[in-house]
Amino acid sequence: MNVEDGMIYRTESYDEAINWSEAKPVEPNLSMGGGAFAATVLHNGHVLIIFNNNEPNLPTSRSPLTVAISSDDGLTFPAMKVRVLASNASI
Repeated sequence: MNVEDGMIYRTESYDEAINWSEAKPVEPNLSMGGGAFAATVLHNGHVLIIFNNNEPNLPTSRSPLTVAISSDDGLTFPAMKVRVLASNASI
């Protein structure tokens, strides 16, 4: 997975990271406003991603914090949980 234009893109390699497929946006388009994200594959094979689902004009905002889960190898992320943090809250 990669970030371009504030959106999260997915790419694959089948030869131990020598060659990569064309990057395609994940569905639904997960907007990040330019922030970082973390992704991992869970024991059941689902992909979990955590990111700041904010507007592109608010790239430094840490709210809302969003967790999304994919059961199709990261092609789609239909299950999302959003947590809005107060401006003085810590995670």
